[in-house]
Amino acid sequence: MSQVTNQIIAEEGSPKCSDGGWACSTKKIYDLYKQHLNSAKECTEELCIPQLEYKRLNKQSGGGFGWASVGSEDEQYASLVISDGVVFSVHNQIDSFMLCRGSSAEYNTGSSNVCSAFIIDINGKQGPNIAGIDAFQFVLKEDGLYPAGCDNNIYCDKNNTNGKYASGSSCACRVIREGAINY
Repeated sequence: MSQVTNQIIAEEGSPKCSDGGWACSTKKIYDLYKQHLNSAKECTEELCIPQLEYKRLNKQSGGGFGWASVGSEDEQYASLVISDGVVFSVHNQIDSFMLCRGSSAEYNTGSSNVCSAFIIDINGKQGPNIAGIDAFQFVLKEDGLYPAGCDNNIYCDKNNTNGKYASGSSCACRVIREGAINY
């Protein structure tokens, strides 16, 4: 995904909205990735999305990841199944935040200056469908794709009773750095 992102940036320029970039629209993001992932299958809810919302890291319902729609006639979800069964999805809230517009908001990912966010479900429909366990968030910045939580992984604490901090949304960087799920 990082290589595809770098290729899109090389071809399309900055994703930054304030520069007229391509990350201001879920549909544009989806179309660019679909174009570059030739072997990917487009998703509908029945095809590859395990549920509309993942559980939190502390296994509570609500507030986990959601899915974006590309706004097509049949409300197709902005997700692709890559050839190895991994599901790649545009996060459902990218258009509602001031992302990559000079904002330093962390966007629940522990990362600043984010242009967009993606969810990578490493085993598709199969369980447990928990953020930070089999689904991880990555963030698109001006210069590439990064695992969420590299700036701050406060949202990767399954023991925290505050649901916000147990969301699992910033665990990707921690897993990569530690080489395992150590939480």
